[in-house]
Amino acid sequence: MLKHIKPRSILPADAKFYPLRLIDEGFHLSVETLNRHYSPVPTAKNSFKGVWAKCVGFENELVKVEVTIPDEKPRYLFIHVDKEEMQVYCDCGMPGAQLCKHAYYGLRNLMFYQERYSFKDFYWPGYAIEKSGNNKFLDIDARNSNISIKPKKEYGNLFRPGVAFEKAEQLIIEEQSSDKYPAIPKGNDLVIGYCIAYNYRSMDSFHQPLLIPCLGITNKEGNEILQFKAFITDEMAPAKVNYTSRQIMLNSISQEMYNIVNSLIPLTDEQLLLKALLEKKLLELWHKAFKAGIANEAFIHTYFSGRFNSLNKKPIKALMRECKLDVQTAVISFLLIDKGDHYSLQAVIKAGNREITFTGNKIPFFIED
Repeated sequence: MLKHIKPRSILPADAKFYPLRLIDEGFHLSVETLNRHYSPVPTAKNSFKGVWAKCVGFENELVKVEVTIPDEKPRYLFIHVDKEEMQVYCDCGMPGAQLCKHAYYGLRNLMFYQERYSFKDFYWPGYAIEKSGNNKFLDIDARNSNISIKPKKEYGNLFRPGVAFEKAEQLIIEEQSSDKYPAIPKGNDLVIGYCIAYNYRSMDSFHQPLLIPCLGITNKEGNEILQFKAFITDEMAPAKVNYTSRQIMLNSISQEMYNIVNSLIPLTDEQLLLKALLEKKLLELWHKAFKAGIANEAFIHTYFSGRFNSLNKKPIKALMRECKLDVQTAVISFLLIDKGDHYSLQAVIKAGNREITFTGNKIPFFIED
């Protein structure tokens, strides 16, 4: 059944939306729900080959999505999210008042083909575009297929009905004049450190490196973490820890990384279509973390995770390696070497005036010295 929602100038006046029930307070849409509303449900292994859904904008509470299906005309979906349901409009008109193929395939792609997916990031009631064409309160970035909708820094955490001030009860925001040189804890303090969690491409359980906050207790001098208590994989700040404004930004970046890597494990045939795009997004998030100041944090370690699900367990101290991060630009050059009957190319990497040598396995995305 199609239904009207609030009139919006960006759609035809008679536009009707198809409602889909969200299954919990996390704004999750499930594949089970989608399958109840669409027939026939695709079951072939390559059913979604070539399908692509690209978020291209957000206006008047609607996320605009371009859907491409092989051998069909590209269509546009307009998605509106309420507290208990999602409403979807397609510019095909949804013939027969049924959920159309473009909506079904497009939503499955947006869900990264998971069994359920949270659309809470699409839920911003009341934060409409102004007459000037800008949004006063939200930063909207739809340049890289996925859409990022976040409060502008000057407004901090914004209220949303049903979400309120998200995670507000778990955050104690510490006002500081500058985060550039964080104060070293006095000793035996509960602190937040950051780990570069990784394993190697040669492993069956390989995953790309991601930034993970961890909870630890410092030594008496306060200059290193003596005990690692837990990884923080859900943005929730422990009640007795004060987050700096930079750490709040880093934790948000970390959560995006975690979600991307988690969506690729295990790697299915359908996910292979998204793998390159998601790995590119992951690298962009690492650049974002450096711009946010990760290199200036007091406690940074590498962590050999082995398997990704180990990040849901207590950190193993023996796998932690203290490190420092450098933001120097690396320069790659090649030496042409005459071997007599053939030539070979040898890569030479320099950071600043230092030459970096290749020895054994390396952490992807990083140059180790």
